[in-house]
Amino acid sequence: MSPCYEQACVTIHFTWKQDWPAVSKLLPVIEKELAPFHARPHWGKLFTTSPAELKGIYKKMPDFIELSRKYDPQGKFRNEYLNKNIFGA
Repeated sequence: MSPCYEQACVTIHFTWKQDWPAVSKLLPVIEKELAPFHARPHWGKLFTTSPAELKGIYKKMPDFIELSRKYDPQGKFRNEYLNKNIFGA
């Protein structure tokens, strides 16, 4: 599930203020600018990439989902974020 899997990679970390309305407006702008580089968001950070898009850009997502379902069949270690972005759609 690494954004760096099978590709040259650089990571950029932004420290945000606790202001989701402002951050949520800026993220699509950043993501659009990074799109030509086939950027993958860190799936544990803030992003606006849809769950369907995530599944298309993370090659190992099906393996992760399979392992998660095998070792955590009741979803005890999941949360709303994971249910929406990884196990949903």
